[in-house]
Amino acid sequence: MMNIAMRRLLFFILVILIFSAREAISEEAVVHGVKYSGEVRVRVPVPGISFVVPLEWEGFLSQDEDIFFLLSDTKPGYMCATWKTGTSPEDMRDYLYQYLPGEDDQILVPAGLPEADECGAAVKYTSGIGEDQYSGEAIAIVSDSGIACAFFAVGPSEYESYYSRILSELADSLVFSIAGQESE
Repeated sequence: MMNIAMRRLLFFILVILIFSAREAISEEAVVHGVKYSGEVRVRVPVPGISFVVPLEWEGFLSQDEDIFFLLSDTKPGYMCATWKTGTSPEDMRDYLYQYLPGEDDQILVPAGLPEADECGAAVKYTSGIGEDQYSGEAIAIVSDSGIACAFFAVGPSEYESYYSRILSELADSLVFSIAGQESE
């Protein structure tokens, strides 16, 4: 059996490794016209939101600078992030209750009402028609100061578990930074 001193040492080494890996990811402020590859933390400067672009994905800011799109050369479908200020979890629940564009002219509809709690909201989507069915999922997280970030993922239904996992990774990487203060 390991003694207490050895366990503490292993714990501190693990903590150092985790923080070292987190700091190893570069951070860049998003600029229209630039593509950001996987493993880069992108920062949306106005509302103070940053998150990590998933591995195998690249992202870019929309022309009107209110959506960050994510596409992959190896996975079908798309993901995106949007943000709002002065909002609440209930507002985000209503925001997520909308149709989403799929591929091949399909429209995805919410598969039920979005679920909301004090931190945000989540919902699943389905195309429900045709042989090539698409599904989607969205997660919205709201900071204590009313800033929200919503992540959407849409792809073929057979990739549903993959998109659910990658969306959770995006949400876990989300950091709100307001006037030099960070919260996760």
